[in-house]
Amino acid sequence: QKALRALESGASPEQAMNQLARTLTNKLIHSPTAKLKQASADGRAELLDLSQELLGIDAQSDKGGKP
Repeated sequence: QKALRALESGASPEQAMNQLARTLTNKLIHSPTAKLKQASADGRAELLDLSQELLGIDAQSDKGGKP
């Protein structure tokens, strides 16, 4: 609805799509991100390790690519 209103108000289609994509992405990743932060605070390394494996995240690349 927000994207449609933006288009009706004269926003460019590119702006409306970018805002829609950003909003949807934030909604989709909010809960998992919050739970991973809590797991980190709780010291649940096994859950963090499994999450990295599941998501295909290389822990080294998150640290500037340093081995």
